[in-house]
Amino acid sequence: MDYGSILRIGILLAAGFYGIAALKRILTRALQRLYSDSVRIPILVRVVTYLAAFIIGASILQELGINITALLGAAGILGVAIGFAAQASVSNIISGIFILIEHPFSLDDEIQIDEFTGKVVDINLFSIGLLTPDHRTIRIPHEKLLKNIIINKTNRAKRRYEISVSVAYDEDLERVRTVFVNAMRNESYCLMSPEPLIWVDSINGDMAQLTVAVWVDSSKLMEAKQRLFGALYAACKKENIKLHQPSTLSVNVTQK
Repeated sequence: MDYGSILRIGILLAAGFYGIAALKRILTRALQRLYSDSVRIPILVRVVTYLAAFIIGASILQELGINITALLGAAGILGVAIGFAAQASVSNIISGIFILIEHPFSLDDEIQIDEFTGKVVDINLFSIGLLTPDHRTIRIPHEKLLKNIIINKTNRAKRRYEISVSVAYDEDLERVRTVFVNAMRNESYCLMSPEPLIWVDSINGDMAQLTVAVWVDSSKLMEAKQRLFGALYAACKKENIKLHQPSTLSVNVTQK
């Protein structure tokens, strides 16, 4: 090894030590202007620094006279096996980068992916962790996230609850509507902008199907659900409105 190679290796080592540290600082500051998420920034910085470290390491090996291509080729079957084993990990990392850049959710957001619904409690390089309402933790790989529809239930300030209520067919529907509107207006969890809406979906046989649509604060979803059902039930009892069958609940999301 000549002095030129030693000098180049020294420069590469210095670039690896000081250059990568500087790159991390510059990249962190740049990403902080784009994202406020304290989780995504370190992950993106880590990906870039790992890539830079790999390039510098490969360059040093070349200066030492080690042919990287031949080295990888000599690994033979082992290299193929490792390649297959690493394929899923690489796919998850690449998918994770796209997810991190797109930013469809943040920590503590409630999201739904296929049949899974829960709060995002962890975001790492390969997957996310969801905490379900019954306190199970589910790990979902980034590759699955990229291939499926993600429903974010808490990234808007308001959400709309639609409560389906079936009343007896002989009830005065205008009176029922007035009772329900007043019950919602007197409930603190129900927002007045937009106003609560009640409409008749259908009249079928011995029942009339109504929908009560109210807007609630996204940060108080569970409390609002219990209170709104309770308010409607109490109003029905007080005004002697006959319910045909138990109510069901569906949820829509609106922009702030």
